[in-house]
Amino acid sequence: MRRLRISLWALALCLLNGGAAAAEPLRVGYFSLPPHVIESGTADGSPAIAYLDQVLDKAGLKADYQNYPLSRLLNLLRDQQLDAALILARNDDRARYLDYPAIPFLTTQPAFAVIAGKPSASLEGLRASRSIVIGIWQGGYHSATLDSLDASLEPIAGDEIASRGLRMLSMGRIDAFFSPDIHSIRAAIRKRRLDERVVVIPVPNEKTNLYTVFSSEAGKRYKRRYEDALATMRREMPYEKFLLQSLAEPPRNGGD
Repeated sequence: MRRLRISLWALALCLLNGGAAAAEPLRVGYFSLPPHVIESGTADGSPAIAYLDQVLDKAGLKADYQNYPLSRLLNLLRDQQLDAALILARNDDRARYLDYPAIPFLTTQPAFAVIAGKPSASLEGLRASRSIVIGIWQGGYHSATLDSLDASLEPIAGDEIASRGLRMLSMGRIDAFFSPDIHSIRAAIRKRRLDERVVVIPVPNEKTNLYTVFSSEAGKRYKRRYEDALATMRREMPYEKFLLQSLAEPPRNGGD
């Protein structure tokens, strides 16, 4: 049913946008990030891909999607073997070799997941804790709050990182899991049926901008067209609204 909803929303956007002739191919990498993108990389199961397809259609482009772990995805972009990737946060290191659009694809909120009932099961508890271990995305974005904690960081590589981080949390191997995107934590909690065991702690006063980012060479050719198309799409329906409508579920375990 969820895939049908995403397909219907994608069809509605396509009807609004019309078709594009002679679209140029664009090599787009992605990593598995439910609920935005699933491993199969199909529009009917991935709201971010369904939405990006419509943006690229407006820009006269058509994506050839390729799935990689995050660390390899970044290397391929650096080596110009991919043209673009979704959806990535910005940091100083990445900005040195990637071309970021002016407009984010998605603005979300960073969050921690912790075991309910623990002393660290609040932001104040995390700040008061000493020598805790926090699971993070290998090569991923760090928020200011994460960097301020007295914690050892445990990088997690591969796909389905949020789900694997929650597994490590439930087994006691880490004390908390951090994600730049609160939606991915909520999706993993639902998937693993950990609603009663795990608490989501949104980080207040911080937002994470996530982008469709280009390799340095592809950005020279495609970024401006993409920015114009995304700006038009966001006026019609921003991705944040498209995501919530495709999920058709209210937020759980904390607010944005």
